[in-house]
Amino acid sequence: MKLKMLLAGMALFATSSVVMADEGESSSKSQSPEDYIYTTHLDISKIISMTEPAQICGTTPVVMIYEDSHGERHSLRYQVMGTGCSGG
Repeated sequence: MKLKMLLAGMALFATSSVVMADEGESSSKSQSPEDYIYTTHLDISKIISMTEPAQICGTTPVVMIYEDSHGERHSLRYQVMGTGCSGG
């Protein structure tokens, strides 16, 4: 249940803006993002950045770069609802 709430919160946060906690800091190594699956262990201590979801009506991938509790950076790709759906 906590995981579902965390992912929902991340999705809402991702739709509002890109977070750049350490804008001047760049990762020394470029890594391809790990794809999130239900059994992925999440150890998120600090979110560094998140990409904006696509403006489509449906699920779309976003990437979050974060530091774990040991200070190591990770890149995680997961699905959120796009921002292109309009009500009415």
